[in-house]
Amino acid sequence: MSYQHIFLQSIFLYPIFDANLKSFTLNGLENLANLDGPVIFVANHNSHADTVAILRALPNRLKERLVIAAAEDYFYRNRFLGNCVSALLNIFPFDRYNVRKSLSDSQRLLEEGNSMLIYPEGSRDLRKKSFKRGFAILAAECNLPVVPIHISGTAEMLPKGQKYPTAQHVTVSFGEPVYVSRKTTKSSVVTIEHAIRGMQKPA
Repeated sequence: MSYQHIFLQSIFLYPIFDANLKSFTLNGLENLANLDGPVIFVANHNSHADTVAILRALPNRLKERLVIAAAEDYFYRNRFLGNCVSALLNIFPFDRYNVRKSLSDSQRLLEEGNSMLIYPEGSRDLRKKSFKRGFAILAAECNLPVVPIHISGTAEMLPKGQKYPTAQHVTVSFGEPVYVSRKTTKSSVVTIEHAIRGMQKPA
C-alpha cells in the first residue's frame, strides 16, 4: 500500500490547518496507546475541517492505513475532485442511497487490514442527528474496536457554506474503545453516541 497521502497531508493540509488554530487541544490519547489497528473511528460531524483535525491528532501508526468514508454523491460528482480528495485523504466512496453495497465495500476494506473513519450522522450539520447503525454492524462483523471521537471548534473554523477558514480553538477528544457484538449493535450505537456527546464541554 502506498502511503503518499501521509506526505501530501503534511504538505498541503496541516500548514493551512495549523495557521488557523488559536489552540489545538488533544484529550484521551491514552485510549489509543494499545491500539495498532484495524480500528473503526466514529466522530461527530459539523465541518469539512473535522477530518483534518482528526488526522492531525492521530499518531502516524493509526493513520497509515486509515480510509475515510465519504459521500459518493458529494465528493465524486466531479471525477477530478474525487480523485484529488482520494489522493489527499485516502477516502473511498460511500453510497448513501445503496447502504447494503457500501457496507459490503467497507467490510472488505476492514478485512484487508485498514482502519476506517466514519461519520454516522451522515452529513455535516450543527443539529444533533441520531447515529446510523452501519458502523456498529461493521464492528461486530469484523470484531474490531470502535473509538468514539468528539471534535469541537471546527464548526466555527469552517462552517457549512463558508469557503475559507477562520482562526479558532479546536479540541479533539478520544474515548475508550468499545467492542460490539452482533447482539449489541443497537445498544452499542446508543452507548457510543452518548459517549461522544458526553465529551462535549458546556459552552
